[in-house]
Amino acid sequence: TVEASAYDGLTVFVIARPAGSQVRMPTAVSRNTIGEWPLMVRLSDANSMAGQSLSALSAVDLEVQVSRNGQPGLANAVLRGSASNVALSDAAETLVTLTP
Repeated sequence: TVEASAYDGLTVFVIARPAGSQVRMPTAVSRNTIGEWPLMVRLSDANSMAGQSLSALSAVDLEVQVSRNGQPGLANAVLRGSASNVALSDAAETLVTLTP
């Protein structure tokens, strides 16, 4: 396995889409720089895109991408992971495992 520190300074995108949707346009996105593991990210309406509201959804599909060049997209991801049908609530926590 690769040491987690090998990914320090890279960009991580946490992308939320409506659960079960085939639409690729994210409802919300968080962009962060990796400094230490585990990385904790909290999504809210502040991360919403294109006039969409994360709080209007009851569940989302999450996609996590770690990028060396700072650009989103699976083609740029050196690590990726996902979680499906994640219920949204004030106390919701979801662990996403990343793989190359």
